[in-house]
Amino acid sequence: MSNPHPALGYSFLTPAYEWALWLGVPERKIRSYLIEHIDAHQPLLDFGCGTGNFLQQLQQTHPQQTIRGLDTDPYMVRMSRRKSVPVDYYASGPLPYAGERFGTVTSTWVFEHFSVEESLFYFQEIRRILQPGGTLWLGDWGPSQGPTQRVLGRLVHWIDPTQNGLGPAGRWPELLAQAGFSTVLIPYQIATRLGTFYYWKCHF
Repeated sequence: MSNPHPALGYSFLTPAYEWALWLGVPERKIRSYLIEHIDAHQPLLDFGCGTGNFLQQLQQTHPQQTIRGLDTDPYMVRMSRRKSVPVDYYASGPLPYAGERFGTVTSTWVFEHFSVEESLFYFQEIRRILQPGGTLWLGDWGPSQGPTQRVLGRLVHWIDPTQNGLGPAGRWPELLAQAGFSTVLIPYQIATRLGTFYYWKCHF
C-alpha cells in the first residue's frame, strides 16, 4: 500500500520511541484501560504493535488469549520479538490474514501517520479480518487542551510532521463509516503532557 511510517517520523529516531513515550505519556495506564475492557476470549491483533509493550502486558494479564502483533518497522518487530510476543512483519498491501480471523483489533498511535486514502484502506482491511460482532479499538490524539499541550503538541508535530490530524477532531467518523463501521463510541480520554488521548470503540 505504501512505504512504512517510522514511529517518530524518521527511522533514526525509532530507537528513542519508548523513551519519548515515557517522557510525555502515561502509556501503561492507557494500555491498562484497554486490557480491562477487551474481550479476553477473542483472538486479538495489535495493528502497528511498535515495541510490543501492549502485547507483553496483555500476555501477563490474559495468558490464555490468542494474540498477534503486526508492524512495518523491522526495528520494532525485533524489539517485540525480544519480549517473546508473537509479531508478524508486514511491508504493504492487504493485511496478511484471512477474513474474519480476529475478534478484536487494537491500533494505538498508528493512524495519525496515514493519509486519507491509507486510512480508508486499512479501516476496510481491519473490517475484513474482524469476525462478525468484532471490535476495533482505535487510540490516538485529539484536540489539544490548554497552552502546555498546544506548545508540546507543536513540538511533537515539528519532530514528526507525518502526524495528519485526521483523528478524533478530523475525518475518522466519515472514513470508518465508509469502511463499514456503523457504531463508534468514545469511552475513554485522558489528558497527557503531549495532548489529550482518546480511545474509540468501533463496531459494525
